Amino acid sequence: MGRYNAQGMGGGNALGYGIDRMVTGLQSSPHSERGITARLRYLTASEAGYAAMDRAGINVTTRTLYAWLTEERSPNPANRQKLDDAYWDLRRRNVAAGLKRRLISRGATRIEINPVDQTLAEGRHQRDLATRRLPISSRVWDAAVDAWLADDADALDRIWDDLIPELGSDYDAYSNVSSCRLARKSPAVLPSASRTSRTRRAPRSDVRTGRRLRRQDTEMRDPQPLS
Repeated sequence: MGRYNAQGMGGGNALGYGIDRMVTGLQSSPHSERGITARLRYLTASEAGYAAMDRAGINVTTRTLYAWLTEERSPNPANRQKLDDAYWDLRRRNVAAGLKRRLISRGATRIEINPVDQTLAEGRHQRDLATRRLPISSRVWDAAVDAWLADDADALDRIWDDLIPELGSDYDAYSNVSSCRLARKSPAVLPSASRTSRTRRAPRSDVRTGRRLRRQDTEMRDPQPLS
């Protein structure tokens, strides 16, 4: 793909980013006092929240944590980022079951797959690729959400590789794509997340690099955000 300047990502990654886009959460910045307080309250409300902080590498005393909660002290920039990571980790875990129920209850749900962007590719290397639609069964959604929750990129790749042969003889052209999203009968019912939504989408953790990613170009949205 990169050899001919086509722009996109692996289909498994696009599927994972798409599931991320279904998860909404706090809009406030993790570097604002309001954002810090909101994340701390969410995380300290349950044992699962403390476990999420442990996974994020937040190693502070109870006294320090209490000082953060009462705003007597403020976390340093590194710990603010860790609090944000812990928040989204817990948020994903808390909504995963509901997300599964909603996807599985619909039966076979179609996704819309947008091919790689060939704008920068030379004409002789460009392929005639159209946006395609593909049904995903309840069984596949169940496995995909499990892989997404575990940040298992290899499992998402395997799921994608098993799906795309249904596209026909040119399925290999969709091993890499620019984006995928839930296919809609009436796109007009979808609000624009960047303009009208007051919630923020979950950042994806790239298990290959360990970086937190926020993809703005991958769209796979549900019109009723999880609460």
